[in-house]
Amino acid sequence: IFIVGETVLDIRADLARLGVNGRATTLATDFALFGGTLTDEVARINLRSYTFTSPWVAPTGYGDMATEPAEQVFYSARDIPRELRVINTSDRSLRAAIALPSVPVRMLRSRDGARIFISTDSGQVVTINATTNTIARIVNVRGSVAGLAVAPDDRTVYVSNTDGTIYRVPPAASAESLLVVSGMPLGIGLSRDGMRLFVARVTDHVAIV
Repeated sequence: IFIVGETVLDIRADLARLGVNGRATTLATDFALFGGTLTDEVARINLRSYTFTSPWVAPTGYGDMATEPAEQVFYSARDIPRELRVINTSDRSLRAAIALPSVPVRMLRSRDGARIFISTDSGQVVTINATTNTIARIVNVRGSVAGLAVAPDDRTVYVSNTDGTIYRVPPAASAESLLVVSGMPLGIGLSRDGMRLFVARVTDHVAIV
């Protein structure tokens, strides 16, 4: 399920029909997505025609995926080994492999493509400088981070962990607890203006903050 602007897009049945297993999917800039197929391929999927483009075999053990605005670089966060792989989409060559402090859970890029944000199962939010392909910052929050959202300023990050706590991580400060949501929040999203926070919970309800 994706939130595009303020529209909720449920494409689970279509992804199942295409053979995308759902372990790692992310929207790209032109309303397409990259996804892991049942045969460990990565493909650019057009959501209008539901067709694959240039599938290629991916390393096993990835945790999440992302692209930058021009879709020239593909990011694959892997749990074995724990690293972020930066891959050129044109020839599938490896540009960089960045060691991560723990197992990656979620990954998002800033809208300007300058930063990659990765949450880990040990309660860390890792900021990657997408220009130098190096870790710029690691911030600790309590518990295991389940949801991740980037604010309109492209620097502030909101995270949810499995005990229900929602955190805000400013660009140059420690994480601050905002509130506790019941029902074990798994995914979060922000409105375009950054004024509303959407929290998806295990209880099949969406809380709007």
